[in-house]
Amino acid sequence: MAVCVACQASDKAETDHEAPAEPEVPVTPEVLACETGEDTQEVGEGVTPLEVLIAEDEVLIALSLKSTLQRHGYRVVGIARNGKDVVQLARQHNPDVVLMDVQMPGMTGLEATRRLMEESPTCVIVLTAYANAGPAAMTAGAMGFVVKPLTASQVPTVVAEARRRFARYVEIRRRSASNQEALEQWLLTQLEVE
Repeated sequence: MAVCVACQASDKAETDHEAPAEPEVPVTPEVLACETGEDTQEVGEGVTPLEVLIAEDEVLIALSLKSTLQRHGYRVVGIARNGKDVVQLARQHNPDVVLMDVQMPGMTGLEATRRLMEESPTCVIVLTAYANAGPAAMTAGAMGFVVKPLTASQVPTVVAEARRRFARYVEIRRRSASNQEALEQWLLTQLEVE
C-alpha cells in the first residue's frame, strides 16, 4: 500500500489512506493529492522536486509564476520569453513540465508546443488569457489548459492532472509508430473521456 507522501511528511502520518496509483508517473507529492488538503510539493530526503520551465514574455507574470511554483516546492529551471527560447531551453533542461503562454513573440506558444511534441514530447500546460484557445492547445499537444491567472491554489491540481494525461500519452506513444500518430490517438481518447 502506498501511503501519501504529503501525510508522511506532516503530523498527519497516522492517517493511513492510500495514495492514488499512477504507475507511469513517478510517485511525487504533487501527484499524491489527498484528503489532507496539502497543496504543496513536499520535498524530503529521496524526493526530487519536479522541474518546471516557464514560457512567458510578460516579466511580472513570469516572476509571479516562478515565485508560486517555488513556494509549492517545484524547481524552476528557466524562464523563456519567446517560443524559440522555450524549445531550446526544453532541449537543454528536459523539464518535467512546461508552463506555456500562448501569445509570445517570434513563435507562439502553440507552435512551440507542437514543436516540443514532435521532437521530444513534454508535459505542456498552456496558460492564456483566451478561454476559447483550449481546443487549439490540446490539438497542439498540450496536456493541460488554464485561463490566466493561474492561482496558487490551482497549481498542484493542474500539474497533477496534466502529468496524468501525459502518462497516458506516453503509454500510447509506446504503441505508436510516431509522435504525431500518438498525439492523434491521445486526442481521440481525450474526446472519449470528456
